[in-house]
Amino acid sequence: MIHPRARSQSSGSSAAPASRFACSTSETDHRRRSCNIIVAMLPTSDQVEFWLFTLLCSGLGAYGGAYLKKRAENLATRDELDKLIEQMKATTEATKAIESRIDDQVWNKQRQWELKREALLGGAWAVNDFMVAVMKVNAAFAIEERQGDIAFGTQLANHQTEAMTILNKASYDFQRAQVLVSVVSGIETQTAFVSMEEILKRISSQVVDGNTTIFKELMPLVMTAATAITNAIRKDLGVEVEGLNPMPQSNVSSATPIPD
Repeated sequence: MIHPRARSQSSGSSAAPASRFACSTSETDHRRRSCNIIVAMLPTSDQVEFWLFTLLCSGLGAYGGAYLKKRAENLATRDELDKLIEQMKATTEATKAIESRIDDQVWNKQRQWELKREALLGGAWAVNDFMVAVMKVNAAFAIEERQGDIAFGTQLANHQTEAMTILNKASYDFQRAQVLVSVVSGIETQTAFVSMEEILKRISSQVVDGNTTIFKELMPLVMTAATAITNAIRKDLGVEVEGLNPMPQSNVSSATPIPD
């Protein structure tokens, strides 16, 4: 016979596990429902793929936009650089062309000045040679003949012929120089050369005709004409020397005797 207290205890002890099992089952269901809710909240594989694709496109779009922007900037910079290079080339070519024209102009002016100098100095030497030749003719024709001295007469004639040959050559050279002078000089220089030619030809013509005093008489005119030529040449060459008017010099005397 079981004691009622013991039975009650026994029934109580058997009910406790059943209660714990019921609680355990309830917790499991709750957890399961929670898991199902969580699983339901999780994205599907399609959604994940879409999100990844969207993220990838966004990244590519941002990178592509930055790349395209940088590319556009580089192209714009390159275009500007090309334009700058073209401008520099054009400027360089224009500068070279200007320098070339300046060089040509400077060279032409320098060459023209050199030609003028050569012509004027050549004319000055021609004047000097012409004057010397006239002095020689004057000296040759100023010598008196010796009556009855055939050898002396022959020698004198040869001396006069030689002097006339020198005069003719000097006159020809003077005329050639005068042509060049007229090309490169002004009217003042040309007039001075013409005046000198007229005076020297007048002297030589009268000396040959026997007037041996004409050279001494017209020497002041010769010196004046020589001074005019010197000053005109200086003016054409741009040479200014105050108080200095050198005259052509000659060591030929107007009474140089013929050699024995």
